[in-house]
Amino acid sequence: MTTSSIPLGAPMPLLTRWGLTPDADLVFRTLATCGPDTAGNLAKSLGMARKRVDDALEDLYGAESVVPSRQAGLRGETVWGARPADSVVHQLRRRQHRAAVSHGTRCSVPRADTVELGPEMRHLTSRDKARKRMAVLLSHAHQERLTLNPEQAFEATSLRAAAQTDRQLSGRLIPSRVVGVLPPDPDRMVPFGGESTRSSVAYRAMPEVPMKLIVLDRKVAFFPVDPRNYERGYLEVAQASLVASLVETFERCWSAARSPQEVTVPAFALTPREEALVNLLVQGLTDAGAAQQLQISERTVSNLLRSLMDRLGVENRFQLGVALGSLRVAQYPTGSTAQPASQPNEEHDS
Repeated sequence: MTTSSIPLGAPMPLLTRWGLTPDADLVFRTLATCGPDTAGNLAKSLGMARKRVDDALEDLYGAESVVPSRQAGLRGETVWGARPADSVVHQLRRRQHRAAVSHGTRCSVPRADTVELGPEMRHLTSRDKARKRMAVLLSHAHQERLTLNPEQAFEATSLRAAAQTDRQLSGRLIPSRVVGVLPPDPDRMVPFGGESTRSSVAYRAMPEVPMKLIVLDRKVAFFPVDPRNYERGYLEVAQASLVASLVETFERCWSAARSPQEVTVPAFALTPREEALVNLLVQGLTDAGAAQQLQISERTVSNLLRSLMDRLGVENRFQLGVALGSLRVAQYPTGSTAQPASQPNEEHDS
């Protein structure tokens, strides 16, 4: 496999969340993890029919998630590469927003900035309007801000807004608690005006966060109208009973989440023997060589790999390598393009 094109620890967006097919998601992860390649090589490596790979690349290209290289492959085939994760998420969001705007135009329904839905509940009809409304409320906030964040990657606009909010809260000594799916990275917001340290922000992480949620002063809550498309705006809720229920949801997540020190351990963990086997195969050893090093049979090696494939829901060893690489469980040698060769021998048993 080739060297990963995504830096260690960078978020990998789940493209199926944005309406792309599982095949497109797998092809994108392969290109992002292993580097640019042709459709023919992808089909062979992933054990997929060439048409499935072509259809996946067509979907990805239409979604501006991959780009063709100027340099052709050995047989003149197009070489495809994955775009950066933050750029991909930005384009997918824009596409959903354009579709939503187009649908609204076809319906010919005028959209106000704010739609009152009843006592102490309103619809802020765009993400930008929700940000501006929250900024106004934050200027009068006295207690802590609570945030649930299920996003795996962030647009520049979001990082800029988050940096401004953090500066505002920090300057007024208002604490903030955040539960997200990624370990915190304060320096990520520095280019957008954030501080290198965020002493006022307490952060915990968990594998899955149930919803996007912001609660201010335990009095007002905001959450997206459509969890798949934040550009459709947010609901602002001030009903005491509903806000209390949302605060309770946050507190349950906070209790279940872990501190940043614990989050450094991957959510998908290998057993010591699995980790030793994967490391040997990544170094280029055959099944026989790895079995000899670990003092186990080749059949045991095959069974361990089959178990890993079943746990990750992949079909072959190349897909297993992509999955382990995207989870940052296995790292490929820098500059190495060789794949571990393996020929299971059924004559041995553990």
